[in-house]
Amino acid sequence: MRSKFRTLAMAVATMSMVTAIASPAHAATTVSTRGDVGKHSHNCPGDAAGGTYTDYSGWQETTSYDWCSDGHSAVLVVNTGTGVGNFQVWNTGGLGSPTVRRETFFNPGTHLMIKACVGEWSTRTIFGCGAQVTVTTR
Repeated sequence: MRSKFRTLAMAVATMSMVTAIASPAHAATTVSTRGDVGKHSHNCPGDAAGGTYTDYSGWQETTSYDWCSDGHSAVLVVNTGTGVGNFQVWNTGGLGSPTVRRETFFNPGTHLMIKACVGEWSTRTIFGCGAQVTVTTR
């Protein structure tokens, strides 16, 4: 009985990983300790705005990159779900500018919801965002 249960558990875990990998790019995903948190192109060619997340066990880093040639800015919106610690990472350098990094220090087990967006820096208006990515800090 134990052997059958273990085999079933492994099959379910494998199918879950395959489903996550095969999910469409616009679906919400989960990043474990490092990964791309998505892209969004509001009236911009290609992958206009995007970002990455890395967890270094004790502190986290989010980066925002901007490939928007129409003058709009890339922004990552990071939400803890509690209202405490919510922040935005704006990249206002324009097309091809270096990434903007932000280091954070959340307790292990904190859920972060991250979205790559495009907006207008001068008014802090966000025009649109890609799919939300959820991470749990370690």
